[in-house]
Amino acid sequence: MNETVAQIGMFTLLVLLIIISGRLFCGKICPLGLFQDLFSKIPFPIKIKSFKADKYLRYIKYAFLLIIVISFITGQTVQEPEDNTGRSPTATIIITALFVIIAIMRERFFCKYLCYFGAVIALGNKISLFKYRLDEKKCIQCGICVKNCKMNLEPQKTPNHPECIRCGKCKKVCPRNAITFKAGK
Repeated sequence: MNETVAQIGMFTLLVLLIIISGRLFCGKICPLGLFQDLFSKIPFPIKIKSFKADKYLRYIKYAFLLIIVISFITGQTVQEPEDNTGRSPTATIIITALFVIIAIMRERFFCKYLCYFGAVIALGNKISLFKYRLDEKKCIQCGICVKNCKMNLEPQKTPNHPECIRCGKCKKVCPRNAITFKAGK
């Protein structure tokens, strides 16, 4: 009974989050996003801004979400091994090191390709109460917002793109203050 109440509460909170702010959680609150932002600031000889398969790889997180939904509907769950004693931490160390190296090389890679929670709340960017607004009269199409976007989007074309994590970087760097974030249509 208490577990059901907790699940309903979490679901309600998720729906409210989606309706109110879209992916604002991703850009401002998510601790994993913060770590990725910190790691991406570390100097490294190879920094990957974009590549050809980028837009296709972004669908991986939606595939993860689909797998989770199907497993939830069918009642299948991923089981943890009962006995963790004696297991080598090598895999954990390798995965963590790989995560850090990729986060240094590719800004917000986890958000772009793997975060199924971001896939859920991405649906809210179009319907949320708070949205980015582009004043086309002020926008000079300089591309500064595009160059500074953590998610490699084009804010001047689609300010409320589902992949936008609403970090505010485009708004902050716009020389003409053409991008705003506010409630309403």
